[in-house]
Amino acid sequence: MPIRSCLTRIINSNMAIIIQEQKKSINLFAIIIVAIILFVILLSVYFLFFASQPVIEIIVPAPLETAAEITKAQFDPAIVINSSEFRALRSYAGLPTVGSLGRSNPFISY
Repeated sequence: MPIRSCLTRIINSNMAIIIQEQKKSINLFAIIIVAIILFVILLSVYFLFFASQPVIEIIVPAPLETAAEITKAQFDPAIVINSSEFRALRSYAGLPTVGSLGRSNPFISY
């Protein structure tokens, strides 16, 4: 019996050894990157769908405001044609003519 009790002690002593598993470390860098990506997505969704739209008159630059004032001006072509300044203008070039449009049959060889 003494051999059997020794074997029992050896087996029990081996069973008493507890191997601890390594704790999985938390990857802080990955968590920060995911948080930044989520923040950018949420911010873009907010500005695309929920934020109020800016008023056009606030954004319009000064040259466009001047152009808007010019478009409100009244224009009468009869006044321009009958003015002495328009009648004083002279044409120094002839009327444009239609030039050569190409060969009569473009599919024949040269």
